[in-house]
Order: sequence, then C-alpha cells, then structure tokens
Amino acid sequence: MTNDYREEIESMLNSIKHAGSYVHGGPVKFVCNPGLDVNSIGPIGLPLSKQQAEAIITQCSLTPFGWKADTILDTTVWNTWQLDPSQFSLNNAEWQDCIDMLIKEASIQLGLMERGGHGWDHVVMLPSDYEGGQLIVKHDGNESVFDFRGKKGQYTTNFVAFYADCLHEIHPVTKAIDIFTCWGFDTAGPAKIAYILKHKYTEAGVSFDNLKNHDRVAIQLLQQAANVTSIDILLAKISCYESGGTEDYGCDPYKLSSFLNFISEEDTEVEYKLTHWVAADEKKIMFGELTVDNPEELIPENALEGGKPDDEEIKVMGNEGTTLEQWYHAMMVVLWPSKNMYRVKCEGKVEDCIKALEKEMDVEAMHAFAQAIVES
Repeated sequence: MTNDYREEIESMLNSIKHAGSYVHGGPVKFVCNPGLDVNSIGPIGLPLSKQQAEAIITQCSLTPFGWKADTILDTTVWNTWQLDPSQFSLNNAEWQDCIDMLIKEASIQLGLMERGGHGWDHVVMLPSDYEGGQLIVKHDGNESVFDFRGKKGQYTTNFVAFYADCLHEIHPVTKAIDIFTCWGFDTAGPAKIAYILKHKYTEAGVSFDNLKNHDRVAIQLLQQAANVTSIDILLAKISCYESGGTEDYGCDPYKLSSFLNFISEEDTEVEYKLTHWVAADEKKIMFGELTVDNPEELIPENALEGGKPDDEEIKVMGNEGTTLEQWYHAMMVVLWPSKNMYRVKCEGKVEDCIKALEKEMDVEAMHAFAQAIVES
C-alpha cells in the first residue's frame, strides 16, 4: 500500500463532522488482530498477558519527551516504555485495511505503560486488560471522560483524538499494562498542499484567529499535527483562472447558457496561483506568487472548478471562435513539510527566491536553498 502525507492530511480533514466537537473517540470498528510480532520474542497475543508484557519490556527503552529544544528523560513526567519500529512488525495484512483512516501508513511506535505510568495523548489502544489509565479531556467548560477498562479494552481496539487547545489528563495505570501504537506523518508526496476553506474571507481580514466554524477546527487539527511533526502552515489566497473555447456554430456566442452547452473539457485551460500570504503570527509575509501545477497539491482536487465564478467574460474572436474566461477566488490553508520550504520557494519567481535568500543569509539557509535549486 502506497500513501503519502497528502492522503493523511485529506483523510484527517475529511473526518471533521461537526465544528462544535472538541474530542472524539471510541472503539475502532471492524478491527482485526494486528498480528503483532516482536523481535526475539515472536507473536504477541491480545489481550496482552503479563508474561509477554514483561518479556516485551526487556526489549524496550524508556520514552523521552521534548521540551523546547531539548529531549528529556524523566519518569516522573513521562513513565512509558517504547519499542522502535525496527523492533516489531504488524503481520496481518488486513490490519492496515481495518484502520487505514487512522494510521495511513504512518511511522509507528509501540509503547507500554506500567502501573503508575502516564504519557501519550494521541493513540490507538490495542486490546489490553488493565485498570486506571482513564483519559479526561476538557475544553471551554466541558469535560469528556474516556474509560476503556475491563471488557471495553480487553477485546476491542479504541482511539481518542482531540484538538490542541484542549486540556487533558491521563490517570495512572494502576493494574496490569496498557499497550498502544503511536504514529507520525510520512512526508512523501507533493511539495505542498493547499486546502480550500469553507467560508469566504477578505484579503485584509483573514487571519488564523478569525476563522469560522469548520475552518477553525480544521486549522486546530492541522496545528495539532504540526506540534508533533515538522509542518509549516500558512494562509493564502488562491485564484483559479479557467478558459475554454468553441468553434461550433450552433452556439450563440453572446448567450452564456448556450456557450456552456458546447464547451468541452479538452478545450478548457485551468491555472491556479497562490498569493497574499499570512503567517500564524498574523503577519503578512513576502512569499511571492506560487503556481499549483500538480492537481494532487489541492484538497479537494480541481478545487473551485465548476462552481459559481467570481467574475467571467465572453470573448468573441470571429473566425477563431468564442472564448469564455472565468475567475474564482478563495482563501486556503497551505502547508508543507518544513524540509520542503526552499523547494516550495523555488517554485516561484526568481526575484522572490533571491529575496528569501537575502532574508536568511546564514550558511545553513544558503545550503538548504542551493539544495532546493538542485532538486527542483
């Protein structure tokens, strides 16, 4: 199965069902046994037995956590065991199909919580028999409690997801061991992704803070992902120019409805441009004009096409036929893996690339910029 980070982002954004919901979780439906196999131990049964849990821990290392620029190992804060992905495998091919929406071929880490442990907040919990470990999520005066102890957790796989501005607490595991998987984004795929916002905004008024309803939740979800992986997120205006022509003499060139009946997809030209960039700190940034040449960079693909245009014009060219030109405008969330920043900048005009380099005149930036030019 081949996936990339665009598919992960699209699946995540498409999963938004209600703009007012701050947390969602429960059993993962139609899940089969993952076929967990740990190096030097062999196949692992679920629910996890005490004997196999103890054997797995002998192969584990304690899990560090990030604090600012440092990586810290402190069991009073984060008391969790982990296996590196190279130390285990999930051998049941149907497992990927069962939870594809949740993991999308992510880089998986396997963790174990002993009694008194507490840790990760974005998890898929495999069948385990344990006590404690309840997850409490709070937002805007509301509170949700997720408790998968006993039969709820012993024979089912469960998940919980919540937004970055939520407060959360994981109660210590008091009996037995909880086993779960964690994942991150695979950065294969297009250089950048542009996701069209649901609401209309002006160039002067758009900002991360004033996004509405579904758009606000989408940004929170993306920023939550950015907190655990290196993703740059910006807002930008996208303009779609679409033109098409016909030489069919059955068409009344001055009547739009007649013209649309004779235009064909083969005669249509579509061009996308990204401008008017806004950063998360609300600053307007000089990022220049970028084109979108790869339809996979858009979510959804063919965004804006076929809708009601913001402006249109019919040009009668005599013997050369008639051309319909249409313009569409919208605001979009544009994101890319941080390592792609200079690659994305190099897609724009040469003068914009030079300005970007002048703004970051240090050896590391110059090297990254030069590498992006070579690869583009």
